[in-house]
Amino acid sequence: MTSEINESKVLIKIVYIDDRVDEGVSEYLSEIYTSQPYYDAVTQRIAIKDYKEIPFKKDATYEKLLSNSDVREANIIIIDNYLFEERNARDKFTGKQFKLILQEVFPFIQTLVITQDQNLEGRNVVHKYDSLKSDIESKQYYKNELEKRLDDAISGVLEYRDESKKLAQDIKADGNLLFERIDNSLKGINAYEALTKQDIDTLVKAFKELKENVNKKD
Repeated sequence: MTSEINESKVLIKIVYIDDRVDEGVSEYLSEIYTSQPYYDAVTQRIAIKDYKEIPFKKDATYEKLLSNSDVREANIIIIDNYLFEERNARDKFTGKQFKLILQEVFPFIQTLVITQDQNLEGRNVVHKYDSLKSDIESKQYYKNELEKRLDDAISGVLEYRDESKKLAQDIKADGNLLFERIDNSLKGINAYEALTKQDIDTLVKAFKELKENVNKKD
């Protein structure tokens, strides 16, 4: 959720999740990007940035990740593409797939996927720095690759929040019970609380079946 500081300022929480935290990403986000606020011209808000890292342990599961308070309260998540491996899965469960689940469970969170796989492409995919293939330092590389994407993500968070807030107010005026659900989401009481383990397992199973079908076609 976004935290209001005052009418013109808002706190944006950025979380980086990786099983092997990339020092270049960490240094850029903690020392450079989050050191300066961001002004969004559309909403006329100043975003103050907060940054946290979640080293993902080998024995962790998607359930633990979804229930992590830092994840649930994040506005922007940067997640490694090959984050963890399901016990019964043939292949690794990817960050791009997990991004889709995050969108279902936490629709207000903007997600970027970071990867060492140079063949992986996508609008919100960022390739990790490779010193052997780059003639610039890692901090400059990540400034080039991440800054605009993160700025756009902040703008998306602020616009989505304002529009949702207006929608919630309109629904409330009409006496619609949907107001409570939207209002709770805006306050950070998110959809995860209403989901059971079976609900999340069903989501994950659906994405795995989709992946298997695609692999069969290949």
